Amino acid sequence: KFSIPVDTALVRSNATVMANDLVLPQLNFELPADRNDLTRGDLMILNIIAANQWKRPIYFTSSQSSLGLDDYMRKDGISFRLVPISNNTGYNTDWMMDKMLTKFKFGGTQLAGTYFDEENRRHLNNIRMSFAELASVLADKGRKEEAKTILRTYVENTKETVFAYGMSSRYNSQNQASLIFLEACYKAGDEELANKIKTSLKKDLNQQTRYFTYLKSSNQALFSSMEYEEESNNRLVQYFDMIDKKYNPGIALPVVPELPKTDSGK
Repeated sequence: KFSIPVDTALVRSNATVMANDLVLPQLNFELPADRNDLTRGDLMILNIIAANQWKRPIYFTSSQSSLGLDDYMRKDGISFRLVPISNNTGYNTDWMMDKMLTKFKFGGTQLAGTYFDEENRRHLNNIRMSFAELASVLADKGRKEEAKTILRTYVENTKETVFAYGMSSRYNSQNQASLIFLEACYKAGDEELANKIKTSLKKDLNQQTRYFTYLKSSNQALFSSMEYEEESNNRLVQYFDMIDKKYNPGIALPVVPELPKTDSGK
């Protein structure tokens, strides 16, 4: 179990927290029950937090659930910031919107013919996911027009021929990010964009289903090393159907399957 003292005056003066945040006098957290050790890397992170004393921002590329810090992580764009607040909603919404619309610059995703290998696409998925999550949060708050602006900004700067919505990838992370983007489109009320993404996703998920079915009947030895990939695809097919039916009133919803974890731990 750990605690981190908070200089409330300092965190308010240096913009660690927002004006309407409820600042805590200290953070209390503990390791998850299934952990019984601390790595050298964990100790380094804890030492940085202790020595920093809230003087500088501390950011992570993923939420630190392995250290029990989830409650104090707030997403600022595509990174997570450690914040000493009790009213954390998980997203710094207005800050994110300003940065994504006025500061963030798109690169090769705007240029026809640009090739991104799997590793580059893995990082691009995080960007797609961040735009989708922000749009979803805005839509949940009733700010649907702003949500549409976020989604359209992304789409207008990312050519589908360069970075498709439906595409096979490690752990099916590309399709998973696109499913989140698809639901954000439905939430924002952008049916035209939703149908475009839906078509791309459905095509790839169906192609993967046929591929795994073929392998099982013709090359069991090869398929045995890909059973997890088939399971991942099957879950995404179910989740795709759930989203499709959720936004068509009158159709019963299936049981929501647990989504496979991506390599970023989400």
